[in-house]
Amino acid sequence: VDKLNSSNIMNDSGEHGTQVTLFCIFAFSANDHYLVGGSIDGAIVVWELESGSRVLQCMRDGEGTTVYKWQSRSQKSRSPGPPPLGTVTSIDFSPSTEDSVFVCGTDGGRVVWWDIATKDWKIIGEDIHSRPVRNVKWSPDGKLIATTSLDSMIRVFNSTSLELLWSIDGGNNSSLGPLAFSPDSSRLVSSDSVFCVLMLDARTGQELGCFTGHEGIIYALAFESKGE
Repeated sequence: VDKLNSSNIMNDSGEHGTQVTLFCIFAFSANDHYLVGGSIDGAIVVWELESGSRVLQCMRDGEGTTVYKWQSRSQKSRSPGPPPLGTVTSIDFSPSTEDSVFVCGTDGGRVVWWDIATKDWKIIGEDIHSRPVRNVKWSPDGKLIATTSLDSMIRVFNSTSLELLWSIDGGNNSSLGPLAFSPDSSRLVSSDSVFCVLMLDARTGQELGCFTGHEGIIYALAFESKGE
């Protein structure tokens, strides 16, 4: 992205002096207004694409974190952030083009909900995963948020109330990785470390099938446009 030059992405200024941040994952908002980057040290930075300027940044600050909020290029405020997150492992935006909301998963097992417009954050559940989060995914209809983890659990939450709707143990003492919703949001698939693809009813968690045949790790999953 041309407007996000190396100084915008790599350096922080002000109270922190100059600090290089190693980003490991990025995500664009559905309306293409924002880009979010997550780093190996738990920092989260949100840029406005049109101007290339930062609008929100969460960074480790002593024993906790601080959220910096930019009202303009030269004016920003600060407030307490969530507990230290660890490496950001996954980010996904709400599919609504009217929203500026995203979720991120971390290697500390936490999943955090962020609203760029209000600069609010919420931790989804408490210690919902006992091991690093592998993936977070918003359903196409915007109603569900799914998570997977190295603890072999799949959990699905109401995206409005953030309440847990259901969870299931993938079994086989295996870690779960990629996630994909069908286009109509009715089904959810994930894969595990023993090369099985598990299909579930996204509303209830009922198992609909388990597909085998791969002889190596499955890194990504997707439905074709008709959901077949």
